[in-house]
Amino acid sequence: MKYDMKKDQEQPTEWVMTFLRWFCPDHLLEEIEGDLVQKFRREVRTLGETKARRRLLYNTVRFFRPGIILRNKLTFNTITMNLIRNYLIIAFRSFNRQRSYTLLNVVGLSLGMAASLLIIQYVKYERSFDRFHSRAEDIYRIQYNGWKNGELNFESAVAVPAAASALKNNFPEVEAYTRLLPTSGVITYEKPGTEPISFREERVHFADTSLFKVFDFELIHGDASTCLKGINKVIVSESTAAKYFVDEDPIGKRLVDHGEDLSLEVTGVFRDVPENSHIRFDMLISYETINALTDNQSETSWGWYDFYSFVLLR
Repeated sequence: MKYDMKKDQEQPTEWVMTFLRWFCPDHLLEEIEGDLVQKFRREVRTLGETKARRRLLYNTVRFFRPGIILRNKLTFNTITMNLIRNYLIIAFRSFNRQRSYTLLNVVGLSLGMAASLLIIQYVKYERSFDRFHSRAEDIYRIQYNGWKNGELNFESAVAVPAAASALKNNFPEVEAYTRLLPTSGVITYEKPGTEPISFREERVHFADTSLFKVFDFELIHGDASTCLKGINKVIVSESTAAKYFVDEDPIGKRLVDHGEDLSLEVTGVFRDVPENSHIRFDMLISYETINALTDNQSETSWGWYDFYSFVLLR
């Protein structure tokens, strides 16, 4: 078979053609490639192969520009664009002819959307209550209900203090429990050489040491396992600590509870309770303190139902 050198010389450079096919849109490729090949072969005969190949590369690179590269990516359907333009023209003409009616529609739509967004945010917030606890699905509150003649007489969110410990002792499904007894009163911090700082505190609770086992309230200073152990211990929220102690380290300081006539040692600081928690408190006093004040009735009573009691199931 005889080798045709002339035919081989008129074949365009393969990698240049591959480059062209890579960036050129399909609907333009055939026309552009045909023109380049035709011009290349003509220049091979008139200018020589080497110069013709250089000019082929140059002419190919000239097509490597946004107008060619992006044409297949940014091409808009002409009919669609015309429709959109016509819709806009009709909308503006309608607005000019019926301005009051159009304004009423726009205002109504805006108010409806705003109301819908507010309702969505409200529902989302309400459904988020107590969901920040990692084991929220396993936490249950003990409720105290009163029945009379076979009918429900009343329901109460508080229960007797002995119920929680009885559940823990008799049902292996109960992993832990905790109790909260609300109280209030005037709290004072007395620093030598300065005027006493006093506030009336309404969100104070006596709390079990197991509070941090059941709930995920964040203790930022102190030891969660020991801060509520012992008599006359108290932990305070971050904002409460700033209110009484300003820039001082609150750990080890003493607060006087005038309501219960107690001198309380600060053993911890917890992060402020989130707004979406149904349990709200600024101070927690150790449960052993109320046990000492009530001769342990706050531990064993089956008739004193002022305690918020919670159990954590396995």
